[in-house]
Amino acid sequence: MASGVRALMGNAMEKVLNCSTLPSLPGVAMKVLDLTRDRNVSIAALGEAVQLDPALSTKVLKTVNSSYYGLSTPCPSITRAMSMLGLNTVKSIVLGFSLVDFTKSLAGNAGGFDLPAYWRRAVYSAAAARAVAKATRRCDAEEAFVAALVADIGVLASLAALRNEYLDAVKDAPEDHDEMVALERSRLGFDHAQIGKELATRWRLPGMLVSAIAHHHNEASCEPAYADMVRCVVLGRFAAGALTYTDSKRKLGSFLVKSGEWFGLSRDEARMLMQTTAQGATELGKLLDLKTGASADVESILAAAQDQMVMTQVELQKQTDELARQTITDTLTGAFNRGRFNQDLARLTTQSSAPMGMLFIDADKFKSVNDTHGHGAGDAVLKELTKRVQNAAGESAIVCRYGGEEFAVLLQGADLASATKTGESVRREVETSKFELASYAEGLPTLAITISVGVSVWEPGSGATGAQVTAAADAGVYAAKKSGRNRVCVCKVGSQPTTLDGQVVAVEANATAVQHAPPVQTAPTQATKAAPKPAPAAPAPAVATSQAKGTLLIVEDDPLAAKLMELLFGKRTDLNVQIVDSGEAAIQFLTTPGKPKPIAVLADMNLPGITGINLVAMVSTKMGRNAPPFVIVTAGNDERTKALALKSGASLYLNKADLCTNFEQAYEQIKKMIAQHASLQQMAA
Repeated sequence: MASGVRALMGNAMEKVLNCSTLPSLPGVAMKVLDLTRDRNVSIAALGEAVQLDPALSTKVLKTVNSSYYGLSTPCPSITRAMSMLGLNTVKSIVLGFSLVDFTKSLAGNAGGFDLPAYWRRAVYSAAAARAVAKATRRCDAEEAFVAALVADIGVLASLAALRNEYLDAVKDAPEDHDEMVALERSRLGFDHAQIGKELATRWRLPGMLVSAIAHHHNEASCEPAYADMVRCVVLGRFAAGALTYTDSKRKLGSFLVKSGEWFGLSRDEARMLMQTTAQGATELGKLLDLKTGASADVESILAAAQDQMVMTQVELQKQTDELARQTITDTLTGAFNRGRFNQDLARLTTQSSAPMGMLFIDADKFKSVNDTHGHGAGDAVLKELTKRVQNAAGESAIVCRYGGEEFAVLLQGADLASATKTGESVRREVETSKFELASYAEGLPTLAITISVGVSVWEPGSGATGAQVTAAADAGVYAAKKSGRNRVCVCKVGSQPTTLDGQVVAVEANATAVQHAPPVQTAPTQATKAAPKPAPAAPAPAVATSQAKGTLLIVEDDPLAAKLMELLFGKRTDLNVQIVDSGEAAIQFLTTPGKPKPIAVLADMNLPGITGINLVAMVSTKMGRNAPPFVIVTAGNDERTKALALKSGASLYLNKADLCTNFEQAYEQIKKMIAQHASLQQMAA
């Protein structure tokens, strides 16, 4: 029975995707997309392509000369528009108009479908996404505009292909568009985001558009490279709901909370964006020749929302608290997530006068659980492990899922001895009784699980950073696994890891040597000094030696800027310079076996597709402790952008002009950064 239902669902989706009446994208749009895949395309070639469609050319010029783009002087031609606004802006306008015309043809026989509501949501979403992107500068504003404008293209495709079947499926949909997704899935077996993604992929739309269409109702699952773009589109959807729904309070609350959480916007900044959205949507509807209904009275909406906030503060606080809880909590285990770990680590190591203990915990042989019993069993193990760690560590412990099967525990006010005692208590709590996984899902086995634990400590006045304490705890858990698993190893910052009986664990590339030393609990520093010296560690990566050069990877899409960087850094006798023109190419270089591992990566902030900030985050996720240090360079000099770059994991933020005019000084900063990174790597080895 179930398989039959699934087959019917699959048939419905295929019926939409293979519908012969779905028109293809306009030829001009396809031509523009093809041309812009070439990074060296000329303005003249693009101008000629757009001018093949006189009606489209007229619309584009009308748009760029409108107050929506705010040009100081009139723009007489497409090529001039590209010079003044940039290729990407004009490309986005062309694509936006083309897709709107395309979707109008899809909805030619809409029947009982509320087209004005559809276009109203699309226009307000696009205006808001553009406003958010411009305010935060986390992605291209025009690309965010197009992405939000066409995010729901799957709705019209489903309507065109299924007609009454689709109308019947969504006829009970409430005003909140988000709730339509659940109806589509339950009644048709798919949702419009899935349809939109498949169509966008077949039409070879740019990756950021495909991702925005696919994930605009589920931003948490999008690719990291496009996270900022998708979040702008999601905020656009929230803003549209706040400005057009009868009950706007919930969507306005979501917009206010998420804009602060994702982009650090204040409530006043978010409210200003709502006003910008309302103004932009009115003009945008006229430019696109779309019937969107009456303009939103944004002042009344915000005033009413303010009254409601005062009257129902408890209810709104619950919503805010729940949204905040979701953003700091791992959805699978209920433990805090990596973001919460980073926040509390920074707070406890910079604002506290008390010591802080740290446990790093790794489930032993966890891969074999997934391989043997399936990922359902693996998920159940992680849930039970979280419960036991919390029970043993105590209510005041901050238990975080660090990644995969790794957990980190912050122990406020704990010195090394008490943190070590807690680590051993956690280990025993896990080992003592088997995990009854059937309590999480029927049919799952009972398994014996053990963990390896690394312990470190931050002490006031020590000068140690949170990153150094984390590296030391990570070195401890690595030593515990290499010396037999199911044990606790201690590692202070700057010291070798030791077992609980004081044996120093010297972890080398191919073997583990365990050497005797006095117990660490009585005198950790003296124990390390008294121990026989372990085999010398591998030398830290050098900035340069006379025998070997370090590789500097430069990620720059502007050919002129790339050539300048190559000339500046190429003069250094201690460097080999490698240049790639995109974040995708950088990731391929960094993860391809046989490629030289760079001692540093210098990436432009405003790369196409994967931005410099997103590249840092993606490489950190993929490579972990093996990731090279990053320098972000940009033509701007904005403190907010600098803070975002450093928060994402970049080690250094440089202005391009300063780099070129004061190269020696900038290079000294880069060398210092590389040396510090090498020191931390050696400490964690």
